[in-house]
Amino acid sequence: MCMARRYDETIEQHKKTVELDPNFFYLDSWVGIAYREKRMYAESVAEYQNVQKITGNPIAGLAVTYARIGKTAVAREILRELQELATRRYLSPEHVATIYASFGEKDQAFAWLEKAYEARSAILSVTFSSAVYDPLRSDPRFTDLLRKMGLEK
Repeated sequence: MCMARRYDETIEQHKKTVELDPNFFYLDSWVGIAYREKRMYAESVAEYQNVQKITGNPIAGLAVTYARIGKTAVAREILRELQELATRRYLSPEHVATIYASFGEKDQAFAWLEKAYEARSAILSVTFSSAVYDPLRSDPRFTDLLRKMGLEK
């Protein structure tokens, strides 16, 4: 639902899921995206911080939300933590790409998207419809990457 930009439905489904299992969470919460895209930034931050507490890992979605609200120093610190984490274990490069896209740093975003493509990231094809990539859609590199993945329109 979230990738279809049906944010209200995403939030409602999340509430139902939490009623069934209060300990359930998504690794990088879809509801955090829904809140962010509805400009419900406090809720988005709270959701991502909850996931971060549970996993103990930096969360790309939190960095994207912070970038969106102008807290770029905090977002860049999360980016640094993710890049450091990626030196110790696999981390989908797509996570880093979303943060660079949120900064408007297209060259870096595309470099990390290419890494995700080369790594055959399972989540890359799912998240291409995400609003976080909207600033990249007009760039020919976006269309080229979709074509390489067999996802062109």
